[in-house]
Amino acid sequence: MSTNKSIVTTYCVLAAIFFAACAYAQLNDPDPALWILGYVFGGCVLNALVVLYHDGGKNDDGGRGGVRRVIRVLMYMFVFINTSVIVYIAVALLPRIDFNLPGKELAWSVLEFEEGREIAGLAILLLHVLKLLGYLSEDLGGGGKSSNTKGGAYGYAATVAMVSAIIGAVYLWVYYQPEMNARYQTEHCDGAFGDNRAAAEQAEVSREL
Repeated sequence: MSTNKSIVTTYCVLAAIFFAACAYAQLNDPDPALWILGYVFGGCVLNALVVLYHDGGKNDDGGRGGVRRVIRVLMYMFVFINTSVIVYIAVALLPRIDFNLPGKELAWSVLEFEEGREIAGLAILLLHVLKLLGYLSEDLGGGGKSSNTKGGAYGYAATVAMVSAIIGAVYLWVYYQPEMNARYQTEHCDGAFGDNRAAAEQAEVSREL
């Protein structure tokens, strides 16, 4: 099956914006380098490569099959490293979770741990790279109209999922993060966006005075 080039491009652009914001948030993290590298490479660089080398259903390979294989190897390596990090963090987090809590409270309690938020970010990044891998691995020859329709449907679904992730992240940032800061003194988890929030709050106070 093949996904229309415009759908792939739209998805990759939206995802790049989202993960670039994630990378920016890590700027004042105690160990920012690896997190920024992961978000920028997995969420932005790979996007650009997929946009460049996904042919949108054309049969003409243009001699680029070798490059696609290299990109796929990079993606598989990234998936392996990402999954390993998730497992490593989860092993350390599991003993601290109260599994007696109701489902919704349990989910929120996981996010109240820094490790839980790290796992959530890495999990979204993992799903994203797997989606990119799917785009790049599509059978571009002889899929037929039915396959193209299915590919388009999957592409639209991925784009909707990414838009939902962006909206959800903004919602959590605006409504949940301040509450968590008040309860657990976790202002350091605001990342670089915390500086912008603090500046806006200070400006508001100055105007009131």
